[in-house]
Amino acid sequence: MHYLLSKYARIIVLTLCVFIGACGAQTKTTKTYDTTKDEAYKAENVLVIAIAADYDSRARFERDLASALRKSGVSAAAYYSVGGGNTPIDSDSIANLVASNGYDTVLISRVLDSAGTAKVKKGSARAQAIRMQGGGVNLFRYDYETLNDPMTLNIKLDAVFSVEIFSTANNDKVWALQIEFSRMETIDQLISSAIDSIISRLKRADIIGS
Repeated sequence: MHYLLSKYARIIVLTLCVFIGACGAQTKTTKTYDTTKDEAYKAENVLVIAIAADYDSRARFERDLASALRKSGVSAAAYYSVGGGNTPIDSDSIANLVASNGYDTVLISRVLDSAGTAKVKKGSARAQAIRMQGGGVNLFRYDYETLNDPMTLNIKLDAVFSVEIFSTANNDKVWALQIEFSRMETIDQLISSAIDSIISRLKRADIIGS
């Protein structure tokens, strides 16, 4: 009996440790603008735009979000793929793409703020904390100090995203969302969480989906 109780106690402790670890990263979404309560809006063909200084990260986010929208039954394209790659994002370029491809919706996402902490531990030495902070345009660009192996690197990222939906029929904003992330451990986790949040909230607002 003592053995079984001890075994179950270890299982409970391990389960709690996993749960607590999984809860480290947090996501909070807040709807900041909505006209769909007065008049229903359905997106069918979406141009996805991400505002970021780093082209590779911008293209990746646009590509992954457009893919997630298509999986949700909506036609969608990434700005970089239809706009000629690493080209400036301006109103004339957007208008030309809308006219030539028949997009009824433009989704614009940008990073409003970001910060991060990297804690580095080299061998048995004391952990060294490196503070990384700056404007949202630098979210995906971190310059780490040169560090010698062996080491461990523990990153915690905080960021605030905004997402805006515009109708191309009248160029008016229809809906907007703000997403706050805290203690994200990787850029992959942050991007994946952002896209999951966007798709979930768009479905909840009945802007996409059947």
